[in-house]
Amino acid sequence: MSGRCDTEIMVVPESTNAAGSFGNWQRLFAAMLFVVIWTGCGPSNDEGRLPISGTVNFDGKPLANGHIMFRPDGKGLSSSSKIVDGRFELAAVDGIPVGQYKVVITSEQETGEKVERDPADWGNEGGGEMDPVTRQVIPARYNTATELKLVVDGPPAPLSYDLKNE
Repeated sequence: MSGRCDTEIMVVPESTNAAGSFGNWQRLFAAMLFVVIWTGCGPSNDEGRLPISGTVNFDGKPLANGHIMFRPDGKGLSSSSKIVDGRFELAAVDGIPVGQYKVVITSEQETGEKVERDPADWGNEGGGEMDPVTRQVIPARYNTATELKLVVDGPPAPLSYDLKNE
């Protein structure tokens, strides 16, 4: 997420007249406050990103959890979102610009097994920490060897992906 704040602060020398100085500072403060409110200090969308949303089903059911990534063919900006209860959404500030994309969808499930974390890992100085073992449940043709493509030439309608475990 990118942001921008183009507010400049100008220091005005103090007047010899105390009453005039107070009035000048009030006007300066009011002007700065107006500029900050009017221009905003927050996310910007200089890259022409578009909002994008949709659904992901796996074997006919909404995908409980996962991630979706839109990777540009060639150079460009990529974006990703969590999938929760079969839905994903990216606001314009995090969305994708006009272009061609490969769509990557992943979802991992715990296997029930645990593996000891490497003692060199941060937070495991004493060793003995256990991590769950996970496996990718989405076939490679939807992620590492994705066949999914998306062409964006304007604000897209909600997308729908129906994935099969075949």
